[in-house]
Amino acid sequence: MSPKILFILIIFIIYSFFIKIPIKSLIKIMCMGDSITYGHKMPGGYRKFLYHNLISKGYKIKMVGAKDNKIEKYYYNENSSEYFKYQDDNCGFSAFAIKAYGKRKGLYEIIKKNKCLKLNPDIILLLIGTNNAMDNYNFNETIKDFISLMNYLLENINKDSIIFVATIPDMDPNTKIVYTWFKNYRKNNLDDNDVKNNVNNYIKKYNNEIKKIIEEYRNKNKNIRIEDLNKEIKDIDNLFFDGVHPNNQGHKIIGEFWTGIIDRYLNEKLNKF
Repeated sequence: MSPKILFILIIFIIYSFFIKIPIKSLIKIMCMGDSITYGHKMPGGYRKFLYHNLISKGYKIKMVGAKDNKIEKYYYNENSSEYFKYQDDNCGFSAFAIKAYGKRKGLYEIIKKNKCLKLNPDIILLLIGTNNAMDNYNFNETIKDFISLMNYLLENINKDSIIFVATIPDMDPNTKIVYTWFKNYRKNNLDDNDVKNNVNNYIKKYNNEIKKIIEEYRNKNKNIRIEDLNKEIKDIDNLFFDGVHPNNQGHKIIGEFWTGIIDRYLNEKLNKF
């Protein structure tokens, strides 16, 4: 081999080592949670924006879950003929708590029943706890239920998979549509301002506690991270259509929130390669 060819070969090897190699393998994402994940009255929820964003970045994505993996269309507005397609499969269940109590069904029970994790997701995006907060459900039991759910997920995902858990956004319990949903806060004839403060104090306490729990898991080298969605969703009046559920603008922000997290995570993996 001539010195010139040898030199070119060495340069090529060095260059190949340092450049980023694109992630071309299929990435299975499972969006898991309650009605915000499902997309209450907003078909596709944040998931449609997440899928579209990641596909636009060049990733090969498959949304997986307990429902039919249909291809749906999202039109940019009702008068527009422009749309993008998205996969609608998910594990979002409207009105579900973390675990079942009273008349509430539980995410813990249904994902075990449906064997969601048999689909082997690479990434789980979890947003849960809103209905526990709405019901003013016993806080200690809520946290126990959260730990049970985390243990089940961590024990049943692949060793290379990861769970991203989001904090839950604040709510406005005083809008007309959801006013009666917060009856457990109104038992002592509190005024609306006190009810709103109590609801969001529950949420703040819950978010702080799950942050601590997930950091403990991380200290044990578990593949789980906490992400602060609550900081992204502040303008409830404009981003929620009923004080509890996001409108499409709110879902778009959540989709962008998750897109950034997944993009950074995949690039971390790439840099380790």
